[in-house]
Amino acid sequence: MKKVTLVLFAIFLLSACATTREEHFARTTSGVIGCPPEEIKITNIQKDYSYTYYSAECRGKKFRCSQWGIYGDSDPPQCKEDIK
Repeated sequence: MKKVTLVLFAIFLLSACATTREEHFARTTSGVIGCPPEEIKITNIQKDYSYTYYSAECRGKKFRCSQWGIYGDSDPPQCKEDIK
């Protein structure tokens, strides 16, 4: 029983430290669009060869972003405001 409890506790700790893709992209997009990561909503993540594309929304503004790298960790993203 102690081993099971210990394993479950270790899994809980590891999952608490994990960062979701959305959180990762919100953090990297923050400086580009001028909003703090906690105010950015990331949606529609798509991968195409070596680029990652996604939508970001903050304070009523919507952006289309692209970032070099499969996981978006190579270069800062490029974002353009989606005007519709």
